[in-house]
Parts: sequence; structure tokens; C-alpha cells
Amino acid sequence: IAQSQNIGYIIPVPIIFHFLDDIDIHSCYTGFPRLAFDWTPMENKSIREYFAIPPNKHGILVNGIERACLISQVLRKNDVITSIDGIPLGDDGTIHFRRGERISFRYIEKSKFIDEEISLSVIRDNRELTITCSLDSNPTTVPYHLHDQLPQYIIYAGIVFTPLTRSYLKAYATSEWYRCAFAFGITNLIDYVLNRTLLKQEKDEQIIILSQILVDTINNGYTSSCHNKRLFKVNNVEIKTMKQMNEVLEGLLANDLVEYIRFELENDGLIVISKAEAKQANERILKQNNIVYEKSKDLI
Repeated sequence: IAQSQNIGYIIPVPIIFHFLDDIDIHSCYTGFPRLAFDWTPMENKSIREYFAIPPNKHGILVNGIERACLISQVLRKNDVITSIDGIPLGDDGTIHFRRGERISFRYIEKSKFIDEEISLSVIRDNRELTITCSLDSNPTTVPYHLHDQLPQYIIYAGIVFTPLTRSYLKAYATSEWYRCAFAFGITNLIDYVLNRTLLKQEKDEQIIILSQILVDTINNGYTSSCHNKRLFKVNNVEIKTMKQMNEVLEGLLANDLVEYIRFELENDGLIVISKAEAKQANERILKQNNIVYEKSKDLI
């Protein structure tokens, strides 16, 4: 692609109209709304009987909902969605489109705008209900794009932490990075991207990973086996965002009673750093690696 010429991309007309209408409504681009729930088709006879779905009703089964999404206020696990905005759903999650064609029900969602209301007809505990909700654009746990944003990071004792993004994964392979997972030893990170049951519990929740270790005597022994592991806790405090992690670290560093900083990683990984030694090592490590700041500017 880098050496190619005369390559064009076709943008569907509805996408362009949605973009222009969005600007007209909100005076800025807010993006496409997202109903953040996982679902299962209801094509199997047994599952339809189990949830007592009448023969004349069709729809999809809700497996889980992101609590950070507005839809979680009205939708429940095991609800069966039979229609959206009065448009009937098939058991495979499709809707009638044109001339006998069928497309994903997500088309309805993407045709709407942020803050617009949407109504869903559901079967819950053998009762038919109609629920309504405002739409939001709650992003995925692993962001697709970071337009005009520099990556967040924190360096402590040479240990580099950053949020997991698809841009980070593309650094391993610009295309089909998900096929290179085993070769690069990042199968665990790919699981976070492809695992549809990984639902956000908080709006700003991030997956924080240990991306690399800048070699120094203070982190001696913590080898590449720690690379690309998810960070779960710092001194027993569960970490949800980079901002929270920064606040936790600053609090621990200001507490004279704390002697060690503990980083708990996935697969029971553990890194322990002496706070006193880290204070002396941080400046040295940054200088050796030509790094100006120990954290991204948005965290300073």
C-alpha cells in the first residue's frame, strides 16, 4: 500500500449524510451511537422453547450489557429483543432492507444520532414490554482509533504502562495484526480485542498493560516475560484507567509509610519495586533513554 498509487476509497452516501446531519444537529461531529450489548441468535428450536418465545415472534437473546452504556438502565440479560423502533428482527439478528434483502439490525442503530431516543420491544419473563433509551457513543474497551491524541503512558522504575489500543497492536503488524498474535507473543492482547464478552463496567474504563521495561539495575530480573501483560492492581488497588493509576501512584509516593510499590499483572504476575531506590533511578533511566517526561502530558 505504501508504494501504491491511484487508490481510492468509496464512502457510502448514508455515511456522508449522517456526518453532515450530525454537524447540523450538534454543531460538531459526535459520531455514531452504539448499543453496547452482546447477543445470541434465536434460530434454534430448543432455545426458543426454553425462553417460551411464541411461534409468531422472532428476535435475539441479550447475553450481557455494558454497565457504562445508557442502554444498561433499561435492558436486562436474557431479554429477547423482537423489534427496534417498530422494525421486526429475525432470529438471526437481521431486518428487512429492500427487495427481499436483509441486513444486520445494527443498521437501525447507526442510522440514528447521539442523544436520540430508540425504542425496543422485548420479551422479559414471558411478558412483552416496550423500553426506550437515549443513545450514546460509549467507545469499546480497546479503542479503534485515536485521532489527534497522543498515547498515554506512565514510566516508573523503567516500567512502561500504557492503555491497550488497536493502534498499539498495529505497531506489530500494520495489517492483519490479529494473525500475528502467536509470533509476537500477544495472544492475550488479541483476546481482549476479540472477546465480545469483555464488557465495560465504567464509561472511561481502559485495559492498562505493561508494554515494556527499560533495562536498569532497579528492574533487574523482571524480563520480557512481563511484557504485554495486563495490569490489574497497584498496592491492592484495582486499576481501571490511566488517570486513576496516576492518582494512586502519586498517593503512594507521597505516603512515607509505603516502602514498596506492587504491580499485580495477569497470570499472577507480580513486580515489586523499592520506592526509595526508584526515586533515584527514575531520572537516570529517563536520561539513558532520551525521554523527557516520565508520563504523558495529559497526566502531568
